[in-house]
Amino acid sequence: MVCGDGMAPLRPGAVLICIMSSLIALSGVLVPRPLMAEPLIVGIDVGAGIFQLDLLAQNIGEAAPNAQAVERHRDGIGAAGRQATAPSIKAETGFDPRSGRSEILVIQFKEAITRAYLDLSYFYAGEAESAGRNYHERGVWQAYHGARQVDRGSFVSNSNDGHFSLPVMPRAPFDRLLLSATPYISDDGVEIAPGLILTDSSDFLLRRVAYVPVMSE
Repeated sequence: MVCGDGMAPLRPGAVLICIMSSLIALSGVLVPRPLMAEPLIVGIDVGAGIFQLDLLAQNIGEAAPNAQAVERHRDGIGAAGRQATAPSIKAETGFDPRSGRSEILVIQFKEAITRAYLDLSYFYAGEAESAGRNYHERGVWQAYHGARQVDRGSFVSNSNDGHFSLPVMPRAPFDRLLLSATPYISDDGVEIAPGLILTDSSDFLLRRVAYVPVMSE
């Protein structure tokens, strides 16, 4: 390793830095720069009793999301209406196979954020079976900044115990997140035929929300 340009003498402090750098390079030891931890803010944690974000929900048959439609359960939060006859937990946000519509859960952030990390419960892989084909629960997220939708995506359960981690990383900052459910979907991406199973469909509870604000990056 060569320090300086060979044209001018180095200051004493620079000589010391040069010697230390040379020793590190010769020993093959790489010293990484310090990594800053991601500044996650926990907005909701049902288990820890943290409820610092505003929530709205829209049940089947309602015209718009509202705060009164939100229901809490010991294992999570969702829409208060019962969207099918089989689910034992009414608070799940779910797809109604009879009306062909989904309940909606809305998470409202106090500032623009770049990404969110959600934990869901009661969201199962292989929850239904028909004609030898296994069907999984599936949901949809929609990210908004004000009235403008900036991105959307879907998520399919691969969980046998119902616990599911959902990272939401849209292409632009957002301040509102909508969660809904869809009909069951199979391993090969085939959505269950309408009317095949009418007693149940995809549904889930929201257990935890952590997020990264725009200004923290």
